[in-house]
This record gives sequence, C-alpha cells and structure tokens, in this order.
Amino acid sequence: MRKIRNPFTESPGYHCFGCCPTNPIGLQMEFWLDGSDLVAVWQPKGEYQGWGNILHGGIQTTLLDEIGGWIILVACEKAGVTAQMETKFLKPVSTLEGPLTIRCRILEQKRRIVVVESELLNAAGEICTRGTAHYFTFERDNAPEHLRFPDKDAFFEEEQVP
Repeated sequence: MRKIRNPFTESPGYHCFGCCPTNPIGLQMEFWLDGSDLVAVWQPKGEYQGWGNILHGGIQTTLLDEIGGWIILVACEKAGVTAQMETKFLKPVSTLEGPLTIRCRILEQKRRIVVVESELLNAAGEICTRGTAHYFTFERDNAPEHLRFPDKDAFFEEEQVP
C-alpha cells in the first residue's frame, strides 16, 4: 500500500471535518492506495456514537463520503463534490471493538460524473455499511478556487508503506 499525503494541511483556513489532522472534533482520516482501492483505517470514539455504543449513521456516511472525495482527487486527478449518495446500513458498527477499515473504488466515469462504491468494515472484517456516490468533477483548470486542487505529485509520499 502507498501512503497518501494530505497536501492541504498548510492551506490557510483548512479545517475539514473528515480529513484535517488538527481538527480536534474531526475524524482526522488518513488514506492509503491499495491497487485501485483507496483505504483508510479509523478508530471510532465514544463521542461519535448514536445510541448504545453504536457509531452514528451520519458519521458512517461521512467516512464513506470523505474517502470517495479523496479517490476522486488521487485516482482521477480531479476535484469533485458529492452530487448524490446512497448509504446502506447492513450491520451495527460498535464504537468499542477496535479500528474500522474503509475501502473505496471507482465504478464508472461518464463525462464529469464519477461513481464510487465505498465499504465500512468492522474490526472482524465484516462489511457493515456500503455506499454508492456520484461526484460531480472539475478539471484542474476549471476547478473553483476554493477547492485548492494541487498537483497529483502532492498526494504521494516517496516511500512505500507495507
């Protein structure tokens, strides 16, 4: 797997709930490229529960949406925004049982729409949540300035992560 570097960390005003490593209430997600999949490992905390030590559905959806946005940046070399998302909650996700794995892959690309599938797996490796999202994409030259889209090389570390 290849570690993805977050090139936004030095950007003024950057405070993304999903991926900013210094947002104290955020998810602080990190990503790795595993073949054509993007992968994140994330440890749930009790403050993100909905009811009875179960990870809130909105947080689960945010995890799937965030990794989807990052696969657009890294694999498609485009900036993108979520246009539509469907989330299926298949099994409760405990906040007490260890790290979760979130995986994402591109299903199709048509003009400016990219469709991705994401899965959230519990510590036992069971798929608990699945999402399909459509992202409206912008080429580098046409991306709105606030999207701050960097060059492709800005996302990759030089070394491989085992």
